[in-house]
Amino acid sequence: MMRRWMLAAAAIAVLPFTPALADWAPTKWGMSPEQVIAAVPSAQPMPQNDEQNLRGRHALVEAPGTVGSHAVTARYYFVPDGRTLDLVNLTVNDRTSCAAFRDSLTQRHGAGERTDETRSRDGTNYETTTIEWANARPDRLTYIDMHIGERFGICKLIVQKR
Repeated sequence: MMRRWMLAAAAIAVLPFTPALADWAPTKWGMSPEQVIAAVPSAQPMPQNDEQNLRGRHALVEAPGTVGSHAVTARYYFVPDGRTLDLVNLTVNDRTSCAAFRDSLTQRHGAGERTDETRSRDGTNYETTTIEWANARPDRLTYIDMHIGERFGICKLIVQKR
């Protein structure tokens, strides 16, 4: 009996260790901007612009991509002090497909926690819908849809390392 336990422990010890992190393929959390550019097809460096910061991170790489059948522009964000990847912002290219994009996300991850608000900036009112999936995967997922009537709008999925 003791021998079985020792064999089981030895078998577990030689299994490869994989951190409990999900990543945004083909990247891995913690990559440098140079590593992301090498890993992502058509990725290009972006000049640092503090106006494009998101959640305290710098957008330093941009690339075209897809989420399901939706064409997106992916911006890769890095922690300033270590220049390590921990957030990807995926903006849908075709505003008219935002409802279908949102529906595909809720179909895959469930309803999530949804918040609908009217906000105002510089005298202009706009509508926002935010859906947060707390337990959809090891990462933090947030869908955001902002629009001013039918004139202007944007929708995106933000994937962030927990």
